[in-house]
Amino acid sequence: MTAVADAARDWLTAGADWTPEWVEAAGMAELLTGGGTYGDLLAVARVAGEVASPIPAAGVALAAAMARSAGLAVEGLVVPAFPEPGDGWPVATRDGSGVRLTGSVAAVHGARWARHLVVPARCGDDEVVAVVEREQVAVTARAVLDLTREFDRVDLDTTTARVAVVSVDRAVEAHFALYAADAVGAAGAVFRSALAHVTTRTQFGKPLGAFQAVQHRCADLSVALAAADAAVRAAGAALDSGDRNACATAVSAAAAYSAEVCAEVAASALHLHGATGFTWDHDAHRHLRRVKTDAILGGTARWHHERLATLP
Repeated sequence: MTAVADAARDWLTAGADWTPEWVEAAGMAELLTGGGTYGDLLAVARVAGEVASPIPAAGVALAAAMARSAGLAVEGLVVPAFPEPGDGWPVATRDGSGVRLTGSVAAVHGARWARHLVVPARCGDDEVVAVVEREQVAVTARAVLDLTREFDRVDLDTTTARVAVVSVDRAVEAHFALYAADAVGAAGAVFRSALAHVTTRTQFGKPLGAFQAVQHRCADLSVALAAADAAVRAAGAALDSGDRNACATAVSAAAAYSAEVCAEVAASALHLHGATGFTWDHDAHRHLRRVKTDAILGGTARWHHERLATLP
């Protein structure tokens, strides 16, 4: 996983002016279908959060795997369109010789650049995977808290969807886990920046990090962040095991914990930067905004706690 993270860091850092063709050429769509693991997928998401990447790299890999498992061919850049936790799923209905897909997805990362969208939907009592061309749906740019990624609302009302009945349980769990991993990466980045600041910034003739109150706060944040990272890694292992109950439990535990802890770590790290952390030009607020957005799109701590209470 370390090698995957290192490669992802080099690739994502080089992609400031990325294009869909550049992502395709990198082969990100083959991460899961070409022998990679869900642990690898979460490693990519963690690094994306760390470097505040605008590229929907992990989402591309997940969407391609969903399409492949459903036997649906896709071309070009493909991204997943998952509803926010608690929102209703899009609905697929038989319409003459075709299938009509209706509904909306509030926030899709990368929709405006995609050629195809992969959408989990309901068709009667069945779970289905639907593939639609981006030109066949309404895509509207959204203003969100996160300044590092661009999200779009997707409104679906099309009869051109290709649909296959297939379980999407693991894909949904992976979607939740991706946001948890991204939050861990983003919180870790701003925390390391804070450590560097308190090591070099002096006050009363000594580094800020020499003061016991600052040391204790940094130690607490480091332990909390390590625990969140461990929870995300455990979620990746559960996803790779394929055990449905283990996946749901591990993923919601990681998502609930990271939603709370990563926000606390990022906010406290911003405070440790002092007045500099509150300036618009510093990256601290960008990582904090990203963490807060992850906690909404991947499910709030409360939502996952309530879900955990219902799991067997």
